[in-house]
Order: sequence, then C-alpha cells, then structure tokens
Amino acid sequence: MEWFGLEHGILYGLERARNDSATSRIILLTFLGQWQFVFAMATILAIPLLRFKNPNGPAAAKGLVLSIVLCIGITELTKRIVSRERPDIVSTAGNYTKPESASFPSGHASCSMAFALALLLAMKRIQTPFKWQLLAWPLLVGFGIGIGITRLYLGVHWPTDIIAGWALGAACALGAFFLTETRETTF
Repeated sequence: MEWFGLEHGILYGLERARNDSATSRIILLTFLGQWQFVFAMATILAIPLLRFKNPNGPAAAKGLVLSIVLCIGITELTKRIVSRERPDIVSTAGNYTKPESASFPSGHASCSMAFALALLLAMKRIQTPFKWQLLAWPLLVGFGIGIGITRLYLGVHWPTDIIAGWALGAACALGAFFLTETRETTF
C-alpha cells in the first residue's frame, strides 16, 4: 500500500542524501538494532537487576527480557503472515546486502524500540532517581528512532515498516511490564 507517493519520496530523498562517510557509520549503527544484539544487551542489563537490593529488581529484569522475547516472536510471526516485499525502488547503501526476510514490520525498529522503552520502564520500576530517568528518555527513545531511520537510509524498508516496528516494540515493552507487574492481593 503506497501513501500517495510519500514512501517513495522518503526513500528517494534518503538515497540522494547518501555519502560514503555516513553510510559506513549507518551500517555500524544498524548492527545495534539486530535482535541478537538487543537481546544480549537486555539480558546483560537484567542480570544486575536480579541481584539488585531493590525488591522490584527481579520484576524489572523479567519485564526487560520478556519485552524483547515477545517482540522477536511477534515480529517474526507478523513478517510470515504479511510477507511484504522489501523496497526495490532504490539501491541499498554501500555494500549492505538486502535481507531476504519479509519487510513488514521492521525487526530492527521493533526490537530497538522495545529495548529502549523496556529499559525506561525498568528504571521507573526500580525507582531510579527522576533526573536519571529524565536524562535517559531522549537517549533511549533517540536510539529506538535512530535505528529505524538507519533501515530507511540503507533502503531495506518502507517507512510504514518502520512505523509499525516502532509501534510493535512499544506495545511489547508495555505488555511485558504489565504482565510482570507485581500485584498485592487482599482478601
């Protein structure tokens, strides 16, 4: 589905804006959004939360890891169901190889956004001082958004793939933290 030429226009504009110096940095940056890297980072960050003296640490660790696991599973299932072709209207940037998997939704965008929001929710759950949360918001959300933009720059996703990935990642983080919320029951 084409949005009045907007998707084509965005991809053509980014293709014209490419240069070798930026492309090499973009290829390195897009690596940070691969699900394997994101899952590894979430797991590494979850370990100290399990040992954290804060009683909400284990729940924060579970929410962080579960958000990525949910995101990977739902993204892959959606890719198989929708089976959208990757854009072929622009060349891929530099020596980047176009992935063979389906395009919709972007796994890089979904996993990086799930990670970013899950880490912010983990910080909130363990009651990290507000000034640190405030500092983390633009950095982490910028990371999630930036990874999605790298996929457009490289010419391997449609803009709607990225938007759907961001939404899916956010939903997975919120869902995981809802599922891992500790509730006190009173009778």
